[in-house]
Amino acid sequence: YELDVRKMPQEEKDLVVSQIKLYKEIRRTVLYGTQYRLKSPFEGNECAWNYVSDDKKDVVAFYSYVLAEANRRTGKLKLAGLDPAKNYKIKGTEEVYNGDYLMKVGLVTPSQSSGDFKSSFWHLQSE
Repeated sequence: YELDVRKMPQEEKDLVVSQIKLYKEIRRTVLYGTQYRLKSPFEGNECAWNYVSDDKKDVVAFYSYVLAEANRRTGKLKLAGLDPAKNYKIKGTEEVYNGDYLMKVGLVTPSQSSGDFKSSFWHLQSE
């Protein structure tokens, strides 16, 4: 962060603390896992990638779109490199998906009606 934390309101300080906590949860997978580019930013309006730990128990996925499109529905983001036999739970939710399903059908991406330059993030762990 390039900022003076002494001048930040408490709400922003709390946000920084939560962001650092999240980074510490996912950093091992992002730094040492296998990265898969799912959608290239050079081939369309979207980009996405996911990281998978060596034991295939931890997955971190990112999705972004650049410019919102009018009346565009939600889409699907097919992940890569998962164990097709494992079940993966999205952290912070009760949603559980099979690895095979996540690679063949995918996660629902957000609609683009809320503005430009939006991104989504999922942290999945096998049970």
